Amino acid sequence: ANRSYNPNSAYIEDQIRRQRNRYGILVAHSVTAFPVIALLLKDLKILNTELGRLAMSSGLITHLLQVAITSVNTIWFSNLKNKQDYNQTLDSFLCMALVILIIFIIRPALLWVVQQTPKGRPVNDLYIFFVILLCFVSGVFSYYLDVGVLFGPFIVGLAIPEGPPLGSALVDKLDTFSSGVLLPTFITLVTLRTSLSALAINKSSIMVSIVLMVVPFASKIIVCSLVARYCKMPLNDSIALGLIMSIKGVVDLATYSF
Repeated sequence: ANRSYNPNSAYIEDQIRRQRNRYGILVAHSVTAFPVIALLLKDLKILNTELGRLAMSSGLITHLLQVAITSVNTIWFSNLKNKQDYNQTLDSFLCMALVILIIFIIRPALLWVVQQTPKGRPVNDLYIFFVILLCFVSGVFSYYLDVGVLFGPFIVGLAIPEGPPLGSALVDKLDTFSSGVLLPTFITLVTLRTSLSALAINKSSIMVSIVLMVVPFASKIIVCSLVARYCKMPLNDSIALGLIMSIKGVVDLATYSF
């Protein structure tokens, strides 16, 4: 085989990298992150309204469908002829196994904890520490499965029974620290890594990236509003639902960071 240096190889690799980056941008802007929607509705104080519950349900279904489709797509199109694709398929199976484990084993165990706690009494601190440890372990596990460090804690959070005694205790102990310390620190660190000078490298690439950001954003607003309007929702609520389902937040920032 001819192993001489090809001067076009660097250019071809650069074009492949650009195409992958554009695909990543498109996927990131097409996904609706459930935690972002929940935080927005909480800040707007419409979490328990009819519109808020509809947005929460739609966001949750969309997020879980996206995870399921991604896993199935990886398994279906993997070629088991080489080790890398074999590892991707194995990671997808383990990812689904993690979800099944949390839903059918962890959640019943947490429900048992709630039942064992006397009414009006706080839950034992040992169970609180167990849930926190479970979040860390699931985050590390999902990171090594290459599905994002936030995936495991996200599923664990969905499995925790809402309200007192367990859900309320976790909110009281963790919400102030996570929202007031960890979240601003993370956003600051990601912002410090951003290089605005890189925008001047290729103007055509910038235009393509802008199109890939604007088109999915506008499409989601229009489609969500039209579907809600078709289901005979008021016009204002339909537009509001479209805007809510298109919101971007810390999960999308984490996606760009990763």
